[in-house]
Amino acid sequence: MTLMGAILKKVQSKESVVSNYGSPPPEIDESLLHRSKIKKRTKKNSRVRAIVDSSPPYFDEQWMYRSLPKWKRRILKIYLDNVRLLCAIVTAYLNGGRVDSHWSKLTSPRNQNLNNRERMYEIVNRENKEIYKRIKKTNARVVPTTDLNDAWTRNKQDIVRMSKYPFILFPVQQFETIEDVAFEPPDGVTRPRANITLRMRHASIIGTLTVELFVDVCPATCQLFLELLDGDGSGYGYVGTQFFR
Repeated sequence: MTLMGAILKKVQSKESVVSNYGSPPPEIDESLLHRSKIKKRTKKNSRVRAIVDSSPPYFDEQWMYRSLPKWKRRILKIYLDNVRLLCAIVTAYLNGGRVDSHWSKLTSPRNQNLNNRERMYEIVNRENKEIYKRIKKTNARVVPTTDLNDAWTRNKQDIVRMSKYPFILFPVQQFETIEDVAFEPPDGVTRPRANITLRMRHASIIGTLTVELFVDVCPATCQLFLELLDGDGSGYGYVGTQFFR
């Protein structure tokens, strides 16, 4: 056997061994073998039931007073005021009189409330005076009644004065037609005109409005305008349109 043949035979033998066993067996940790020998440890108080304290907290009367001298003085003052008030009520009742709620000297909280109300009253009065001054200086947005009366007096005088003149039902007036040079059509272009009849609501016709259409500038818009003037009978159009102001 040659050297090359021996090497190929050795390699083939190793591949056959790997294909038979697949992969090498896992390594076994020796600490896992001794785990079964370890005894379970039990707690001493495992069978003792837990007790929850549901009682309310301890009430300390001194805790309400705090340790601040300001709070102590205020509580003592309120307490003395209440005792003084009770003594006055009892004395008045024992003497056969009626109990009056009048205070000869107000306590500090009541006196402070009274001062606040008095100060607010002064502020409101001062603001009301400022508003009243503004109202007096501001001119009215509507026409005053005196001006209307003066205008009505002048109108009556004009009516009386003009009634002495001869009466003419339709006075003849000359109106001059003014054409703007900037809107004159170019040579060879004829612009059509549309006549719109105007009338009062539930009354007679008051005149005709003539509109010139710039077909050379915007033909599509002029065509749409003419179609809206004719109307389609379904409510789309300028027929019956109302003018506002």
